[in-house]
Amino acid sequence: MLIRNVSVIDWDFTFAAPLQKAVTFPKLIENVPGAAPPDIPEQLAYLDFSADKSYFLRILAAKETEKRESTSIAKLMGDSSERNFFEMSLHRAPVHKKFIEKFCTRSLQNVRAAMGQLENFLATYPNFKTEVGDAVDETTRMLTISESESLERHSTGGFLAQS
Repeated sequence: MLIRNVSVIDWDFTFAAPLQKAVTFPKLIENVPGAAPPDIPEQLAYLDFSADKSYFLRILAAKETEKRESTSIAKLMGDSSERNFFEMSLHRAPVHKKFIEKFCTRSLQNVRAAMGQLENFLATYPNFKTEVGDAVDETTRMLTISESESLERHSTGGFLAQS
């Protein structure tokens, strides 16, 4: 008899979640840039646990195959670090900074795409601008400055290249 997991209940925090969210490496071997406590020295904060993760995944896959004739949990866990990094970047400022550095290049194309997204959002939710107008104005100002800097740096061969 095969059991099909669709979610996991984490009794430590008591919530139900889809497997893609619930399946992550144990915190001891998970390495999320920016997630280390601030008082840990930089050389200790981001240790490479790839050998430990590989070992953990091999054991998990063997147990899962033995019990369920499947390795779906081990496969999900294999790329859970990327999902965990993204999720933590949404609510932890140091992780967000590292995520932006790694995945969000400051190109003219990206700045223009962000402006387009902001315009679409404000068209969909016009009351938002009146409720938090200062934040919208500041975001628009930053993107406008970024766009003009992108054009200037692109024309002078600076680090913000048009893509």
